Amino acid sequence: MQALWPDYQQREVAALAARAAERGMPDPQGFAERVAGIYHKWHHDYLPRIKADPAEMTRLLAETVFRDADLQCAD
Repeated sequence: MQALWPDYQQREVAALAARAAERGMPDPQGFAERVAGIYHKWHHDYLPRIKADPAEMTRLLAETVFRDADLQCAD
């Protein structure tokens, strides 16, 4: 399965880019590549650090996902 993963992921990135293009998103390929990069970072960099530690999961989410949420949300 590990040997097949890179090809599968490339096909998924292409499919996501195609769907983004169908929906009229600007730079659909760039969008798909950013999503794949985020997925890779979470699965390869963060998940090994979390190891069922809810505090580490909370810290990483606050640091990486929700860091700028207050700036993007209107009151």
